[in-house]
Amino acid sequence: MNCLHLTVRLGDEALHPVHRAICEGAPIERELLFQANPEGDRAALLFYIEGDHEAYEALLADTDQVESYDLVPAAGGCYAYVRETPRPADEVFYDAFDLGGVVLVPPVAFRPDRTMRLTVVGETEPLEAVVGTMEADERVRVDIDGVESRPGPSRAGRIGGGDLTGRQREALGAAWAAGYYEVPREGSVADVADALGVAESTAATHLRKAEARLVGRVVGE
Repeated sequence: MNCLHLTVRLGDEALHPVHRAICEGAPIERELLFQANPEGDRAALLFYIEGDHEAYEALLADTDQVESYDLVPAAGGCYAYVRETPRPADEVFYDAFDLGGVVLVPPVAFRPDRTMRLTVVGETEPLEAVVGTMEADERVRVDIDGVESRPGPSRAGRIGGGDLTGRQREALGAAWAAGYYEVPREGSVADVADALGVAESTAATHLRKAEARLVGRVVGE
């Protein structure tokens, strides 16, 4: 079994209209896709968005292929459940992961440099078939960024904090809201503790562990 870390570079035709708007400066810091399920000629998708959720909702409303959506606000952004009609340019990705024998490890990161970053796990031949299917489409280019011999979290999940505990994520959210990460710092560990309803020492421990995991993922990438 191998684990491939891939960067898919998207040409103009392959860019989804929402992704294009983010690449062109919409106030969205991160767009992560956790699941995409085709349903005949429709698809249902679950995203997590970091940034201005009202701006993201406006992008969805202005995109013809999006038929409906539901947004659930979360710390720093929102979850988005989207139903849409896939474009012909999207079919290469659905075809690639419909081949069988591979697992797409969520999330997939849509980045402002016109790329998708994703991780797939499987045996050698099915993985080669997935990469080959995508590479056969002139609208995209696939770069293999790394190969591991055992499965693990996607790089998008690592960088985005996908392996943090719920309490660690709450601590980071409270610290961000309090201005703890502003320069100069505006909030304190005491503010985080008050928001969580715990002792300062407990809040400090949550923050240290969360920060250590995030920094380790980035430095060790």
